[in-house]
Amino acid sequence: MGKHIAIGPVVDFRGKAIKLPKRDDDGDVDWETGTQDEDKTPENLPTESATTLTLLREVLLGLQASPDLRGIQRAEDSRRAMSLWNSMERCEDGTLEVHDKVYEWLHRLLKRDIPISKEEKDAGLEPLSVASRLYSLNAWTVIDQLKDVDDRKDPDDD
Repeated sequence: MGKHIAIGPVVDFRGKAIKLPKRDDDGDVDWETGTQDEDKTPENLPTESATTLTLLREVLLGLQASPDLRGIQRAEDSRRAMSLWNSMERCEDGTLEVHDKVYEWLHRLLKRDIPISKEEKDAGLEPLSVASRLYSLNAWTVIDQLKDVDDRKDPDDD
């Protein structure tokens, strides 16, 4: 294989756990039993503390489901996504082992810009990367935590 990503909690820039939607084994939101349809709103979304695996799952599910992200897909995405998913299924001993090409694809994907409209450009807005769209101010922190342990950087080193 190639790169080794440590499996563990994913924290935001303040050192607090990032929260993600709680999902079942099929990737569907894991609503509490008996939750009424009218109560299934974003405000009531059940959450869990993110781990490396749940964060990667959200990236892959978002790539498939989010209209913003579907619009930036490239030919290699489905094959690399499948390879990453298979690596996630096989992972053990606190380490996710991925092929070099899949690792490079993941980091290119997270840095890929989401196109904006002409009106947004005219208003002075700049495109956001996938990581910035998904994780806002935590984009750098998330990307760093998804790196091979040897590739991680200190945020204070510029």
